[in-house]
Amino acid sequence: MPDILIELFTGETEEAICFRTYVRTYNRSGMFLQLYFHDTEHEIANRLAFSTKLTESIVVKLMELMKSNPYACFFRSLRHVPDLDNYQIVLKSYCQTDQRVFNKPTVSQVAALWVEGWQPGIQRSGTGNPKKRKKSVRNHQQTATLTSFRSAEDIIESEEKAFKNFENSKENVSMREYYAYRFQMREKNKPSILNTARACQQYVVDMYVKIESQRLDFFRHRQQQIRTEQLQGVMDSVVEGQCRGSKVGQRVILPASFIGGPRDMKRRYVDAMALVQKFGKPDIFLTMTCNPSWPEIKENLLPTDESQNRVDLSARVFHAKLEILKEELFKKEVLGKVAAYTYVVEFQKRGLPHAHFLIILHPASKLYSTESYDHIVSAEILDKKEQPHLFKMVRKHMMHGPCGDKNADNVCMQGTTVKKCKNHYPKQWAQKTTQSENSYPTYRRRSNGEKVKVRGHELDNRWVVPYNPYLLAKFSCHMNVEICSTIKVVKYTYKYIYKRHDKIHFAVNSDDRSKEIDEIKEYQSARWVSPIEAIWRIYRFPLFETHPAVINLQLHLENYQSLTFKDDADLRDLLKSKFAKKSMLTEFFHMNATDERAKTLKCTYKEFPEHFVWKPSKRIWDIRQQRGSIGRIVTANPSEGERYFLRLLLLNVKGPTSFDDLKTVDGVYVNTFREAAIMRGLFESNNPQEQCLEEAALYHMPYSFRRLFATLLVYFTPADPRSLWLKFKESMSEDFNRTLNLSNDQVQHKVLYEISKFLESMGKNINMYGLVP
Repeated sequence: MPDILIELFTGETEEAICFRTYVRTYNRSGMFLQLYFHDTEHEIANRLAFSTKLTESIVVKLMELMKSNPYACFFRSLRHVPDLDNYQIVLKSYCQTDQRVFNKPTVSQVAALWVEGWQPGIQRSGTGNPKKRKKSVRNHQQTATLTSFRSAEDIIESEEKAFKNFENSKENVSMREYYAYRFQMREKNKPSILNTARACQQYVVDMYVKIESQRLDFFRHRQQQIRTEQLQGVMDSVVEGQCRGSKVGQRVILPASFIGGPRDMKRRYVDAMALVQKFGKPDIFLTMTCNPSWPEIKENLLPTDESQNRVDLSARVFHAKLEILKEELFKKEVLGKVAAYTYVVEFQKRGLPHAHFLIILHPASKLYSTESYDHIVSAEILDKKEQPHLFKMVRKHMMHGPCGDKNADNVCMQGTTVKKCKNHYPKQWAQKTTQSENSYPTYRRRSNGEKVKVRGHELDNRWVVPYNPYLLAKFSCHMNVEICSTIKVVKYTYKYIYKRHDKIHFAVNSDDRSKEIDEIKEYQSARWVSPIEAIWRIYRFPLFETHPAVINLQLHLENYQSLTFKDDADLRDLLKSKFAKKSMLTEFFHMNATDERAKTLKCTYKEFPEHFVWKPSKRIWDIRQQRGSIGRIVTANPSEGERYFLRLLLLNVKGPTSFDDLKTVDGVYVNTFREAAIMRGLFESNNPQEQCLEEAALYHMPYSFRRLFATLLVYFTPADPRSLWLKFKESMSEDFNRTLNLSNDQVQHKVLYEISKFLESMGKNINMYGLVP
């Protein structure tokens, strides 16, 4: 009997992948795929002949099991097809599946198909409508019967149907849920994939990349199906005869709803800075790092496991410890009563996960003296006899380096010619804690002879990383605690904990509509995923938290709110829908006009979320039951004209009932928001420009702040530009002061030179604003 060799090669068309079969004769007995095609009477014997380790009973059971597999049955049935060498099996490239996995080959090669893991249509057990679930499972079982599949087309159509039924179904298992289930520890299944050392890390990363790729593909495909456009743009399209939603749209966007994307990171950074605007500067900066030697990790390792390979254990235990830390800080208030906080979980390329906290204390718990610092932070080695546990913890977790002369190759050493520790260790001796200008305090580090041996070197108090004794003793891990209440430029601290945004090359929007800007592609480029981050995301543990919640308030001109619609939507019907036109801003006006509570409060737009909560599904404001949330109106640049002036009015006018109400001053209606701002006295001084710069100085980096200042001079000329320059020149020169060793005059000259370049690009001259005396 002839043997069958199957060769995989790229088809002649873009739509198909072909399997071409060739008939060849071998002198050897049946092996590999040939077992499916000839000598079936001796199939068991042929299989057992491959290895003496095989057991006949197990082989028989496996063969019986394969009889229930429709793919194997269809494959085996090929032996009955006459003239097999003249046939091709065509596999459809179904566009809605994960094309990064189910894609066609690019070169001619011999290959195998491996069907494993998650697939669309896996039913979730124990949830949803029991009758509906039972019917769905029964239909799925009927579809999977062997008699249903007469050809490859039947199988493929069944898969497509399963995928379509999977979409938007709460009764099916998502890819993330499937792998979260797979990565659970089970006593009956030891050892498992979790106990395969570095192979486990590889598998975890591969599966998360699949999940993230699927999510990105969802947003990419959604660009084709659901478009976002300003309402005024939709009107223009209707006038031009474009009544199909697929003909209206913008560039490829990775929205802020994609966690960890550039828009998400920027939004979270600005939201965190809104806390500073509301509650003041942070008082405490705390960093907690995972300890791979925690007993909860060690107790669950098999003898063959190593903690660095059990990323699932590290992630789960660190998450549990993080929740306990939050309880200690925010419920038990071990460091004082907390008014607001934000934290970020970060994953190093090589290393352990850690969480950065920025904590703003309640006024009653503020730290006003250096003596109060010593009650929270210590930077000394403790007495080994009096406090043996804390002594051990400090030696194990809180000693820096060593670096410098003791170890010039330590990771903290930086510099080209002369290397220095970027954290400035060893520190100076200090008999008492003192406050340094615009930096962390100089903590008490007494020369008392206390030393410990760390990594082969004797280290004293100058090498101790600041810590809180209670938290260090409780959590037994690296727990750096710093006082930061006197740091002036707090945005650099916030930017540090949200620094992942800096690693992403984010393209600025272009006026050239013909040029496609693909934010998804730019996010994927240079994407680094470590095993611990992958498993953290698969388990769906939180990456960020901000308290109180910051509500981003929409800002749009009249009839310019964003709309969401499907490709097949008739835009004429959309324009008639009152619900579709509702937005946070329009309903804010509506509440001020109709709700008695809103009329009594007479809030500005920014203050409104403190008393009312937005219900997105109903698109209404409702009375807030729990206090604490704060509002932030999305930013607007002075170059945007009327939108900028609308924001200015919304920040200052209480209880407006409509766009026209904002344009009406003392019974006089004007045509523009700029005129309304003038009539309300917002141009009589530098107040609006000063308010704009004060808000921007909080979170803008110096370069963008200088550009904003120049834009403000051109589009919204202040009454006294020089007074604004004198007030904000320090904020505009922070980067030069931090990185360059220049005099004040030299720094001022560089700042003015950059502002001058911005003004020249706008066709203006710096001298006309009187900034240079």
